[in-house]
Amino acid sequence: MLLNVLTKTSVHHAACAGFDGYTVDGDNYYNSAMDYQIAREKSQSINQYVIDTLERLAGTLTLEFLTDSKYVK
Repeated sequence: MLLNVLTKTSVHHAACAGFDGYTVDGDNYYNSAMDYQIAREKSQSINQYVIDTLERLAGTLTLEFLTDSKYVK
């Protein structure tokens, strides 16, 4: 949602940290108590949604990933 807001407010470059994606088998949060099962169950579809969104915004918004991310090709 924030990326969409940035594009609507004419932001053309943004840096992302901690935008690493979801995993079924690993840790999704620094504190495992913050993890919730629905994210694990839908991790693949959530990741694909984000990838699709990033591809849609590619011509409008340039993203710099400061940390490792599943969304970097």
